Amino acid sequence: MMEERQNSSPLHHLHPSTKVLCLLLFLVWAMVFNHPLYHLAITALVVIINLIGGSFRRALSFWKFYLVIACAAVLLWSLFLDEPGPAYNILGRHIATSAILYGIGMGLRLISLILFAVVFSSTTPVEAFTYGLRRLGLPYRVGFSLSLAFRLVPSVYQTAKMVESAQQARGHNPRKGGPLRRIFGFVPLMIPTILYTLRSANNLSLALECKGFGLKRKRTSLARYRIGWGDILTLALFIVGLSASIWLRLKGYGAVIDRL
Repeated sequence: MMEERQNSSPLHHLHPSTKVLCLLLFLVWAMVFNHPLYHLAITALVVIINLIGGSFRRALSFWKFYLVIACAAVLLWSLFLDEPGPAYNILGRHIATSAILYGIGMGLRLISLILFAVVFSSTTPVEAFTYGLRRLGLPYRVGFSLSLAFRLVPSVYQTAKMVESAQQARGHNPRKGGPLRRIFGFVPLMIPTILYTLRSANNLSLALECKGFGLKRKRTSLARYRIGWGDILTLALFIVGLSASIWLRLKGYGAVIDRL
């Protein structure tokens, strides 16, 4: 069967197993350094990958979330990480320079992971993700469960929006008032959303049983993917980049504090 590809981005044309392996390699790659300059280079690389995959605008739409993550990381590590060396005296508290740099590095690490997750989800359909996991040897049920979890996230979100609209039509607006009042205002949305989600999950399990999901038969896939030179080159670049980063870290580079 011929391959079915609807997008023209080079990342869309990669084999799903290649993208899953690159995701795993990047998770390790992001953990190698903790210096902000090295993480800034990794973040810039992920931004370039988003530009290639055509998901930069989608990734940029979460800029407020990135800002919150960066501020929280710097604040938490600066306050709770006690390190020797040069320090600043801020509001009577000893804050080490290395702790501030470490917090910036941790914030960039989280941002780079989120950016990579955005480009991965934008260029890999759920069906391709399941296919890639199966080709890597993962049991079909495990791969189906993981892909189903990704598929249900927007469904739960739409359910929550529907419940919120229904309650607003009845005079309950959870977005009024201060932050504390808004938090308590969203509590009544949780119960119907959870109940509706559980009912949908029960209907889904019945539908899967009716279609013979539990039968032990050979599984086939409508779409077929072939490994090409682009997959080999992409994997080679990730492996070389990860190997070089590990070598640099073992040589003492890329670390503000000697910890992950």
